[in-house]
Amino acid sequence: MDMSLIDILLQNGAMGLFAAYLVYRDTKSEKRLDEMNGRFLMKIEEITRLNAANEEQQLLKFEVREEKLRTKYDEVVGKLDDERKTITNSISTKMDSTTAKMEGIIEKLSTITTKFDDISSRISVLEQKVTHLDGQISGIKLIVESNKR
Repeated sequence: MDMSLIDILLQNGAMGLFAAYLVYRDTKSEKRLDEMNGRFLMKIEEITRLNAANEEQQLLKFEVREEKLRTKYDEVVGKLDDERKTITNSISTKMDSTTAKMEGIIEKLSTITTKFDDISSRISVLEQKVTHLDGQISGIKLIVESNKR
């Protein structure tokens, strides 16, 4: 402080001393508040820095978890796709095999039908011959019976 200011305060007696005390106290309080404010700002900056670092760590953890989940999802989808392809191929192979067997059965049925028709016509011919022979046997029986009399 200036000497002239101190002289003025001393000349005013107790009031001057009280005013000097208030000025001194105000100056001290301002310094203390400035220091507190500085420490407070430093704490806020530190908390902000720590929070940013924590957010970055959380983001990295999230990205790692997300990547693991994506990988697992891709594996599951790939596995299901492979299973679907295997089942489709198996069904296709079985259908081809069944179709081939059905074609073989159709060929055999066609052959059987042809043979059946041939046998039917032969049976018809044999029935006609049997009928003809029955007629001849009946005629022979008649002749034998007439000779016996």
